[in-house]
Amino acid sequence: MGMCFFKVGFLVVNYLVPIFAVNYDASMEGFSLDFLPDCTGVTEPVSIEPESLKSIFILVMDPDSISKATWTRYDYYHAADIAKNPGFDLEKKTFMFVPGYVEFLAAFLGWSMAEIYKKLGYNVLILETKEFTAMGYPTAARYTRRIGFHVAEMLANLTSVGLDPKKLELVGLSLGGHTMSFIAKNYRQLTGRNISLLVGLDPAGPCFRHLGPDQRLDSTDADFVLNIATNINEYGMSANLGHVTFYVNGGEYQPREAWWLPCSLECSHVRSFFLWLSALQNPHNFIGIQCDTIQQARNNDCYDRTPTVTNTMDLYTDRTKPGIYYLATFNKFPYYLGLRGIEKNNKGISRQKTGFSNAESYVESAAKIYNMTKFLLQFK
Repeated sequence: MGMCFFKVGFLVVNYLVPIFAVNYDASMEGFSLDFLPDCTGVTEPVSIEPESLKSIFILVMDPDSISKATWTRYDYYHAADIAKNPGFDLEKKTFMFVPGYVEFLAAFLGWSMAEIYKKLGYNVLILETKEFTAMGYPTAARYTRRIGFHVAEMLANLTSVGLDPKKLELVGLSLGGHTMSFIAKNYRQLTGRNISLLVGLDPAGPCFRHLGPDQRLDSTDADFVLNIATNINEYGMSANLGHVTFYVNGGEYQPREAWWLPCSLECSHVRSFFLWLSALQNPHNFIGIQCDTIQQARNNDCYDRTPTVTNTMDLYTDRTKPGIYYLATFNKFPYYLGLRGIEKNNKGISRQKTGFSNAESYVESAAKIYNMTKFLLQFK
């Protein structure tokens, strides 16, 4: 089946902006377990039939619906009508949540974050693409590129009736971090303009780990790209994907909330979402310290670096201080340590207090990776 391209009838494209990619360099990442780094055919083209495009939705939070959380859905062919929704104000900033694989938590996670953004004065959108993500993982990863193209068309159509990309912010969780990337890449190709802000919440490593910046989230995708890494060895990836990347507690395993309940792969991966949820409500309190290399961040070996450079993980991250940051957190919500986090002997969480001891970590990882691989690859 060949590629299908659909003309955006009411969008005028004045020019295209080239996307410059840098070759993958494993030395950027430090040591990595490299779970499912490559997936055969994941970058090959895939098409979506015109009728199936009706299954791509953008949900708009209705006005005064924070407590009731009521939504209006707009499919691919009616994206421009979002501007007519009484809960959408073109003068405000716009936030869109891009869910990850399977989306079984999309409603809970997306709506939880949406309520906070609504209180911050944003227009609130949630992308729904479950028809293309509830399948075998490598296939879902392959579809991210095509979904990104079509969602970019939807946003470009909305731009044609007044959406300002300088007021547009996307947050992508796991596989959604790369879907978000392809939305931004294609939006720039369609409109010649950059989306303002992308926030990656532990973008997926499986099937993307060894791909170049043109095939995954990258700092060139938007005016500013903020990346939060919490499970880089398995579900996430080690590479510095943004202008600023925070390697939370080293970026591998996150601290358990109770001694009897380890924070393993899934917990560490999803922790990125709850960290951002807290950062929205507690700005300037997640303070990271800059590192020279990713390996230093992994080893919590950045406190003797001179000069000391800090930055905050929130909507107010200092864009003039790009780079790699180690971020120490507490083990319970709201997680932040404030200024204690940049003290060398802070009372935060040491590596020994995260999910497992080193020996337990590798045994547990091996077992989980085996079972995870069987699940992810069970569909053709």
